[in-house]
Amino acid sequence: MQFRYILFFHFLIYGISAYPQDINLFHARKLSLSGSDVTCSDTWSGISNPAGLGMYSSFDAGISYNNRFFVSELSTRTIVSTIPTDYGIISPMFSYYGGELYNESQFCLAYGKLLSNWLAMGVHIAYHTQAIETTGERASAITGRIGIIAIPLEGLRIGLDVKNPTGSAYGRFEGEELPSGLHLGISCSEEHNYLLAVQANWNDFNTFSCSMGAEYYITSYLIVRAGLKYPSVLSYSFGPGFILRKCTVDLGFEYHAVLGLSSACTMCYKIK
Repeated sequence: MQFRYILFFHFLIYGISAYPQDINLFHARKLSLSGSDVTCSDTWSGISNPAGLGMYSSFDAGISYNNRFFVSELSTRTIVSTIPTDYGIISPMFSYYGGELYNESQFCLAYGKLLSNWLAMGVHIAYHTQAIETTGERASAITGRIGIIAIPLEGLRIGLDVKNPTGSAYGRFEGEELPSGLHLGISCSEEHNYLLAVQANWNDFNTFSCSMGAEYYITSYLIVRAGLKYPSVLSYSFGPGFILRKCTVDLGFEYHAVLGLSSACTMCYKIK
């Protein structure tokens, strides 16, 4: 118990808490692919690369729970939906991170549209709040992101996502900047068969890392995924996915070479 709280305050003091602020890292499919999903189109595209919504036409609802390094105070709970309209796909999302002493919440509204049969574009805007219960301090900030996905050849996708380009921050202390950066990825895939993806990430627009992920449908009901991230701190990931009629359940695990294991569980229901 004492170790758990020491680790929690270590995250707060040294800014590693910036990872949970960026809740899109931790839905199960993305975690399993080590973050290599900038070209993907699914229920979670609104908080990954909103352009993916333009290539997604399902009316879905989803929930996610992730546990960073198996410390409950570093967990995030998320609820999301995708709503098709005649003018594109709208995706609202709400997440809550933290515990009794420190917590953050985020409300996001994303929109994606298919501009042609080979190009999609999307945007999202998010309102963040932060609370430190021991001092009664509160803060808020607004961030945005923009993304595009191009399909130059059948089965080949190129994705670009720019996150928080204005550098919005809570603003009270140095190191409280909300996550920002640029993600560029390429993937080859065949629907309901396989996905191979490679992605370059510039966190805060200056720290480079590379990630790669693979996904394979063993049957129409079972998917396996794996990924690798380097050279920030070496981490690898894995997880299965289960398709049960209109319901999809994904599990994700990531092993960090220094801090250990993280996990995520996601459930999505296809309403229409």
